[in-house]
Amino acid sequence: MAIKQDKILIQATLGRSQQSEVSLTISIGKSFIDTHYQATLKELSAEVKIKGFRQGSAPLNLVEDQLGKDFVLRKASQSIVSLAYLEAVKQTNIRPIAEPKLIKAVTPDNADWQLEFKIPVLPPIKLPKDYLYQLAKKVKNNKRIITPDEAKLESGDKTEAKRQEINQKINQVFTALLELAKVEISPTLIANEVNRQLANLYDQLKKLGMSVEDYAKTKGLTVEQIRTNLENQLRQELSIDFILGEIAKQEKITVDKADVDKVLASAKHEHGHERNQQERLYVTSLLQKQKTINWLIKAVDNEKVIATA
Repeated sequence: MAIKQDKILIQATLGRSQQSEVSLTISIGKSFIDTHYQATLKELSAEVKIKGFRQGSAPLNLVEDQLGKDFVLRKASQSIVSLAYLEAVKQTNIRPIAEPKLIKAVTPDNADWQLEFKIPVLPPIKLPKDYLYQLAKKVKNNKRIITPDEAKLESGDKTEAKRQEINQKINQVFTALLELAKVEISPTLIANEVNRQLANLYDQLKKLGMSVEDYAKTKGLTVEQIRTNLENQLRQELSIDFILGEIAKQEKITVDKADVDKVLASAKHEHGHERNQQERLYVTSLLQKQKTINWLIKAVDNEKVIATA
């Protein structure tokens, strides 16, 4: 179907924006639904066996009778909703940062469909103009408690001691950033990430023959507490990622294409396959994040602050 026709048959309306997510209502025309229903029916017919016909050559009405209209529509609805959503995003120029949440679907048999989504978008980041000075002040005035193990390292393995010192400084900078910056994370984004990580946990525990309840008991927690802890952890991690992204933007911290190519070339050598655009964006994001952290540590060290601790 031509894109121009899709635009006529799909109407998108942006609703209220809050908590770093927008409401998107999509009206899908009946002729759009019918077209994709017929296309799905034709695809399914290639694998349906009907007595008296070669596989894939039976009339579509017989295929429909055998499969059932509800079955075909369920299959068709996957592409209908996906294509309509993509077209609606183009029409409204929004920039989703995660999978949308379908909160309402009105799908009558012989009329237009109405869908409503909540879509996570990039949250606004509010940093003080003198954020570097305030960061340096918090970090340099933060008393460092040296544990016995760290004391042994400082008198022995200098490399490990230096690594721990850098990690501690990074943690101090992150803690200070969370105090200084105002970030409102989309509840839908948090829920998506929590569900994804919990699904991975369930799969791992299943392989070990352990239930989630048993795992929770080994941690001295309830299943609900595990979920709450994960939500809090993800909220902090996502906040840091968004803040670092804003700092990279403000300070014009970019990543050279050659550095990305180098990482991808190494990964290609290890895994033996070409890397796609999504992987390139992921590597670019990781390198920019690390470059921003390094820049922050250096900037904080160089900031002139009177340490009182």
